[in-house]
Amino acid sequence: MKSPRGLTLPPKRQKASEKAESHDANVDADTPAADKCLQQKKVENLERAIALHFMHCDYCRKYQRLGTTPAVAAGLADALGR
Repeated sequence: MKSPRGLTLPPKRQKASEKAESHDANVDADTPAADKCLQQKKVENLERAIALHFMHCDYCRKYQRLGTTPAVAAGLADALGR
């Protein structure tokens, strides 16, 4: 495309609203598969977070009543947090 002065103009940019509409159209086509994948990842991350929490409680956290961690009291570990 040439300007009135004979200079070459850069290609016309797409408006932000047009970009958003085209992006939404692409996302809507894959929604069921994408949602299933994201849901599965969320469940896996939740399971890992829960496991990490219980590992911390059993192996790192010192309980007042026991005077040590449950893992050390049960003979599963030698020292706190190691």
